[in-house]
Amino acid sequence: AGRPLAMWAAINPADRESLQTIVHGFATKVDPAVYDEVSKLVGNLSKTLGNNAKFFAGNPMLNQQGKTAEEMESEVKSVVGVLDTLTKSSLASHAGLASIDLEGFLATSGKDLMNKVMEMSKQEDSPIEMPDFDEAEIGEPEIDGDTATIEITNGDDVDTVNLKNVQGQWWLDFSEELAA
Repeated sequence: AGRPLAMWAAINPADRESLQTIVHGFATKVDPAVYDEVSKLVGNLSKTLGNNAKFFAGNPMLNQQGKTAEEMESEVKSVVGVLDTLTKSSLASHAGLASIDLEGFLATSGKDLMNKVMEMSKQEDSPIEMPDFDEAEIGEPEIDGDTATIEITNGDDVDTVNLKNVQGQWWLDFSEELAA
């Protein structure tokens, strides 16, 4: 199961504050009425898909991959689960977006959302690829002053994690990503 609070805790406090500021800044740039109408549209889409899952699952125009109706229905229900989670979260309204506490979101709806997306990723031929962390190999840290890198190998994928030492503690370093 997803543990977004563990990821949040691994980000240094300054970067967490920056992320919070970015989200709140985004809310100031989005028209509240448009945001709320799009959210309603997503909610209506979710209801329509959910109420008609069998129809969509059995429609040959939508099933170009030759899956069974049961497989397609399961996929439709997974999409509905993600959309429902979004439209029932604090992100469902502009006011919620503008005042969101990311840590609180990740403890509740964010965790639910991550788990739903992880469920979707386990379906055959899913366009969502989630790594299997049970197979991951974590290399030794390479420390250079107050920065460090760690290579994580998962099958053929190799990712480098950047860390920064802040007041004697190592934190994930997102400074390059936040600057972009």
